[in-house]
Amino acid sequence: PSHDVGRCVQGDGDVDKEDVKIMSREAAEEIYRNLYWNGDNIQSQAIAEKNFDMGVNMGTATAAKLLQQALVTCGFSVVADGKLGPKTVNAINAASENGLMTALCDLQETRYWDIVQHDLEKNAAARNWPADLAADAIMACKAKNLDIALACLQRAKQSKLREGKLVFLKGWLKRGSDRFGV
Repeated sequence: PSHDVGRCVQGDGDVDKEDVKIMSREAAEEIYRNLYWNGDNIQSQAIAEKNFDMGVNMGTATAAKLLQQALVTCGFSVVADGKLGPKTVNAINAASENGLMTALCDLQETRYWDIVQHDLEKNAAARNWPADLAADAIMACKAKNLDIALACLQRAKQSKLREGKLVFLKGWLKRGSDRFGV
C-alpha cells in the first residue's frame, strides 16, 4: 500500500511522533524511496546517497539545486532549477566523484553556516544573549570558524542560555567530517 508523509498510523487523527514510532519499516522505506530517493540513474552510489541525505534534511528541490550548483563549480553547464533531469544526471555521471562530492559538501556546509547565522541574527536577542556573544557567534558563522562557534556555544551553556542552531551546526560538521572527510 502507498503511504503519505503525515499519515496518521495510530488512527487518532493526530499526526505526531507516535505515528512515526509505530510505522512499519516497510512503510518508512516506501516513503523515503518515493519522496526522497533520486539516485537510480546516478552511477556514483556516494553522490546518490549524499543527494538522498540532503533531500531528507533540506528538501529534494534544495538538495538538487545544491547538486546543480556543485556541478557548475566543477565546470558543467547546468541550470540550478532544483530538478534532476537528464542533463543534470548526465553531468553528475560525467563528473569526478571526488571533485563533485567536495564541491557539494562545501555548498552544504555554507548553507548550514548561513542558516545558523540567520538564526542568530534573528533570535539572539529573544534568547537573551549578550550583544558581544551574539556578535562573536555571528562572526564565527561568517568566517565558518567552528572553534569560535564552539566557544560561543560553551559560553551560552555556561550562562544557561538557549543555544539555538549552534548545537545543530556542531553535530552536522562532525557528521560531515566523519562521513565525507570534509
